[in-house]
Amino acid sequence: MINCAIIPPRGKISPQHINWPSILPTAVKAETVSFLSSTARSTPWIFVPLLAKEVGASDTELGLIGTVFGFSIFISSYYFGRLSDNIGRRKILQAGLLLSAATFLLMLLANSPLSLLFFRFLSGFAVGILPPVLIAYVNDRKGKLGKFASYQSLGWALGTFLAGILGTYARAFTFSSTLFLISFLIALKMDDTAFHPQRVPFFPAHIIKRNLGVYLGYFSRHLGAQTVWIVFPVYLSTLGISAAGVGILFSINSVIQFVVMQTTERVNPKRLVPFGFLVASLAFFIMFTATTYYQFLAGMMLIGVSWGSAYSGSIRYLSMKNREMGTSTGMLQSAISLSNTAGPILGGTLSQITGTYVAPLAFATLASFAGAVIFLVFERRGERPDVAPTSG
Repeated sequence: MINCAIIPPRGKISPQHINWPSILPTAVKAETVSFLSSTARSTPWIFVPLLAKEVGASDTELGLIGTVFGFSIFISSYYFGRLSDNIGRRKILQAGLLLSAATFLLMLLANSPLSLLFFRFLSGFAVGILPPVLIAYVNDRKGKLGKFASYQSLGWALGTFLAGILGTYARAFTFSSTLFLISFLIALKMDDTAFHPQRVPFFPAHIIKRNLGVYLGYFSRHLGAQTVWIVFPVYLSTLGISAAGVGILFSINSVIQFVVMQTTERVNPKRLVPFGFLVASLAFFIMFTATTYYQFLAGMMLIGVSWGSAYSGSIRYLSMKNREMGTSTGMLQSAISLSNTAGPILGGTLSQITGTYVAPLAFATLASFAGAVIFLVFERRGERPDVAPTSG
């Protein structure tokens, strides 16, 4: 039945009478919010360094701005993921979207490295709220978590593509803020009827212990990746690969993530997670030895398979083992954020010490393999899930 804001004359329905957010199915609303918010987050990504340089930031200050952004996501994902288990998802999600809309627009006011660092901290704190709460919201409704997660990757692919079209950081930040605001309006129509509160302590040691294998494994894999990405575009440019060529590599990565997440819903996550880590190790090794563009393309395609498998597998794995889905996925996002914080520093240091850009690729090969080993060691301890699976 169509939900109408105003009943039109003689029962006729016209577009202006339809309250469009209300007629969207709940699953579609969550997927739409995930897609739009991911697009909003990724669109200004390449412009932040440009803005930092424009306001006079040094290379060290630029790195610090990135570190602060990752650290604020770490804090936010943990705190609000846990809070959503205690009080519900809907209001926290709405607050996160509204704060994101405001803080991304505020970055246009930055006129010094310090002010940009402050606004970047605020924006990281705001967007850090979204992933664990959205995943927990879908899990409450026994939705397909792998399929849902794929829309984050699709949004990232679209955002990086649109960045080139928008052309300036002012347009990019304004566009992102608008998408967050649209997502907020959709979230106003999302209900919380499937939520069941869980009492989670401020430091849930039992949840950390239960999921330590996936947290440490994912941190190791993603730490390796982040050591690479900070220098990867520079490395490719030294090989004569154009900016457009680099853009294609990253875009194909995101598209393949989307496809993999859409098609691996039925695969056992206990197998999918280590498979994703091992594929990452292979991908980084291929790029470590690569000498042609097509070899890098093959490596980045495998990176897409890796992330799509490992991320969708991890959140489904957590749904099998935890009732406290907001807290457990919030900690996964925090582990990812910690690697986002430490990886760039490590990647730059490795490159400087060794005098080569391939050193981070060698490290990532080993770190990704170690992630698979860590996960399998913890998994083979034989700990049984304390709840029945809640998603497909």
